[in-house]
Amino acid sequence: MNEMGALLTVRQLQDVLQIDRMTVYRMIKDGRLPAFKVGGQWRFTRADIERWLREQQQGIDMTGGTITPVVNGDLTPAASHLPLACVQAIQDMIAEVLGVGLVTTALDGEPVTRISNPGAFCDLILDSPAGRNGCVASWQAANQPSSVPWHRCHAGLAYTWQSVQVQGQHVALLLLGQFLVDDQRPDLSRLVSAYGLDRAQLETALASVPVLDPVHVDQLLRTRERLAATIAEIGEERLNMHNRLRRIAEITAV
Repeated sequence: MNEMGALLTVRQLQDVLQIDRMTVYRMIKDGRLPAFKVGGQWRFTRADIERWLREQQQGIDMTGGTITPVVNGDLTPAASHLPLACVQAIQDMIAEVLGVGLVTTALDGEPVTRISNPGAFCDLILDSPAGRNGCVASWQAANQPSSVPWHRCHAGLAYTWQSVQVQGQHVALLLLGQFLVDDQRPDLSRLVSAYGLDRAQLETALASVPVLDPVHVDQLLRTRERLAATIAEIGEERLNMHNRLRRIAEITAV
């Protein structure tokens, strides 16, 4: 690293990190690499790259979060390895196309993305601290094997999920919900009592909750699998990058 010039080109950075050009561009776009343009060409300063490598070596995520423990010299898969800005963008697009709510959570049910395409009914529930706790509990309960294609959450709406696996390990859950099947209404009286909500507001919001027919539900189930696989592939690429950078940083620190 000490032999680097003051500025690096994309090609020089490829040689240092041992990655291909498209990966460099993708990491720039995701905000994972410190870069700037000179005459329309991407450049990297030696100081920025050295600092960035030190951060990877110390296990600091570029978004400010912490990375999971090291096992046999490599980081173990976790939700923190997912490029959340990228996941959010994909999630927003899919949720809008399908007309349902969508969120990615850690295995404990805590969301790692914001809810995409949120509905008015669920917004009312989430505005209540007790209601939000109920949502997290429902999301956490999804981390269980099931032969049933969809379930009902604590608020009475339908949802389905798909596990996201990186290197064979479950790291996150993809949850698609905020819809009804067979027009089965939630128990509004129970929600008013449990969460201190206004019944008239709930009635109005419930009218906007989509009721999915069997064809739409089948599309939802197929899409969740493809989306989870895409997110898993991105997460695995990022984890491999983190581990590669750790090894490079260890070598250059000698």
